[in-house]
Amino acid sequence: MENEILQYLQQKNICLIGFMGSGKSLLGNYLSEILNNKLIDTDQVIEKEENMPISEIFRAFGEKYFRAIEKKLLQDIVFTMADHERIILATGGGLPLKRANQKLLNMIDPLIICLNPPFEVILSRIKGTKRPLIYRRSRKYIFNLWMSRYAIYQKFAHITISDETFEGILQSLNERIKLWITSH
Repeated sequence: MENEILQYLQQKNICLIGFMGSGKSLLGNYLSEILNNKLIDTDQVIEKEENMPISEIFRAFGEKYFRAIEKKLLQDIVFTMADHERIILATGGGLPLKRANQKLLNMIDPLIICLNPPFEVILSRIKGTKRPLIYRRSRKYIFNLWMSRYAIYQKFAHITISDETFEGILQSLNERIKLWITSH
């Protein structure tokens, strides 16, 4: 990434949103390393705090319970951690769908980046996993879920990247951030 882009990103909180399997954790880890900013991957934090995979949380307690934990974590991030340091926040796919969560996220003034590779790429990445919202669901169901979420992500994101390779994502990110900087 170019120096100008790196300097800009180091001064911003960054929020990565997108459907499951879109590459948020991978990009979050990369950005955290090159920017030397703390990465908070909400799904990983929840799994660690609950001491169980998200699929088990859903199975044992339901989606409503999981969404409550997710919101509480986001509140903790917004009201404690984010004031003291720049962060990269990789959200679970459902976190930015709720308007209340969007308002919380906006409180840390992040650059919101949506990762949206083509559906077939997403499907190949998540096929065979036990992700609770898609486990044993039809292709049509997953496609409709992806489409409905993308519409919300699109409205909320500042930048959307649809590349499927990591190199393509980085190239698009460079180009889109340049445009973002000049227009803001």
